[in-house]
Amino acid sequence: MGFLRKRNDGENVNLGTTVISQGTKFVGELTLDAKLHIDGHFEGNVTSSNDVSIGSTGHFEGTIVAKNMLVSGYARGKFECDCLEIIETGRVFGDVVSEDFVIESGGRFVGGSRSRGDEPVPQLSHSGQGKDTASEKADKPEDKAKAQAGARAAAAKKDERAEEEKAEVSSF
Repeated sequence: MGFLRKRNDGENVNLGTTVISQGTKFVGELTLDAKLHIDGHFEGNVTSSNDVSIGSTGHFEGTIVAKNMLVSGYARGKFECDCLEIIETGRVFGDVVSEDFVIESGGRFVGGSRSRGDEPVPQLSHSGQGKDTASEKADKPEDKAKAQAGARAAAAKKDERAEEEKAEVSSF
């Protein structure tokens, strides 16, 4: 486990790496300045001002906010970092917010991603803000009848034009 040591001027030095070893299961929240490496099973939330890596035997479910992430194991949840890298054996499922996103050949990602600083895409509204939307209009019986009558009139007009074209062709 990494320990925080300070120099006389207050600057952090040699924070080390916190390791969740294979065969270890951690459930809860972890906030740290040190690097974190997960080879075991972690369920919960991680907040780190440093890097987080999930080893090939690592299994993570939850939320990670970190400087950088490297995944060669399994991760499911929400992830926010400067750079997320999924290497050949890595599998990530969930939502990613990062500036850089790298997926090596063989790495897998299923979910949504967006770049930090991008505004989320607004969702489409299905309400007409007091007006009938097309789908609501189609549900009203009087509008269905109007639509059917319009379709019959258009078909009749099309038949009329076809007859006129036949008459023009036969007059040559």
